[in-house]
Amino acid sequence: MHLVPGPENFVVEEIPAYEACGEGEHLHVIMRKRDCTTARLVAALATACQVPQRDIGYAGRKDRHGITTQALTIRGGDATRLDHLSQYLPPGASAEIIAVSRHRNKLRIGHLRGNHFHLRIAGIDQPQHLQAQLDQLHTHGILNHYGPQRYGRDGRNLSRALGVVNGEIPLPRNRQQRQYLADAAQAAVFDHIVQQRHNQGLTTQAMVGDVIMLDNGACFIARDEDLEQVNRRLLAGSCSCTGPLPGAACMPAEGAAKDHEENWCQQAHFPWRSFQDKAPFHSRGDRRRITERFLVTPQLTTPDHPEAPYTLSFALGPGAYATSVLSQLGIRADERSQPHAT
Repeated sequence: MHLVPGPENFVVEEIPAYEACGEGEHLHVIMRKRDCTTARLVAALATACQVPQRDIGYAGRKDRHGITTQALTIRGGDATRLDHLSQYLPPGASAEIIAVSRHRNKLRIGHLRGNHFHLRIAGIDQPQHLQAQLDQLHTHGILNHYGPQRYGRDGRNLSRALGVVNGEIPLPRNRQQRQYLADAAQAAVFDHIVQQRHNQGLTTQAMVGDVIMLDNGACFIARDEDLEQVNRRLLAGSCSCTGPLPGAACMPAEGAAKDHEENWCQQAHFPWRSFQDKAPFHSRGDRRRITERFLVTPQLTTPDHPEAPYTLSFALGPGAYATSVLSQLGIRADERSQPHAT
């Protein structure tokens, strides 16, 4: 099974956390883009509207490879200037304006409910088996890996991060480049922890001292006296075990769970100290769910004729990657054109 190549076969629709209020200093634009990253779209909008890029807000970054719909805000934006947007887009890219309104506030990363994906999949010989796999993921959750797209093209950022932590190459002087390496290192740690917990049956089973996340993002420590109740809630999907994105402000686990996490960091070749104050990859840090749930029941749509691909549709919350779903279903995606959304 494989993802059919081409942007029209990977469609992403952002699910907003709220609608534009209809008034305010920010132009609120819903756009459908093709063959264009969010960063390049922001640059084109800034040029067209004659505003600094920092005055443009968006809730999540959408990849170049696909047809993606998302909202953006432009502080002081003039809708008439959008008529000339196409001339500032990269060669081969396009962007269509779906709706224009106004809003009081700038959109910021995370201000979305999630993303709805529509993927065309070829080579499905046993659709009943694939549907059964989908049902399993819907019931038990999806392993919330970052995956290779977080490691840079061909894994270069991760390789450079390993070189820095091993003292083989200097830390980049450019702040953005340092952040890319830190992001790759954190993702490698988290992905290793996800796999270790999965291997040990700890994706939906807590250890004493684990950091547990509620649906609203609030976290608490799993105590011995509450462990049975916490594990019932984990199985019901009302909370999630978490793994660390190591950093100075990352909420630490306690006891044996903390020892496990620090040991797993070491196994991933990035000791916890690598992310602390004045360390090479100094970061604020955070916690991330080990598993994610579909926002709605996933659907596998049968094609109109036998030779056509199937359509796989599902919705994920902010920060979750569609490629994690594909990987767990055994569906291949070309490594150079793996699309994702946040």
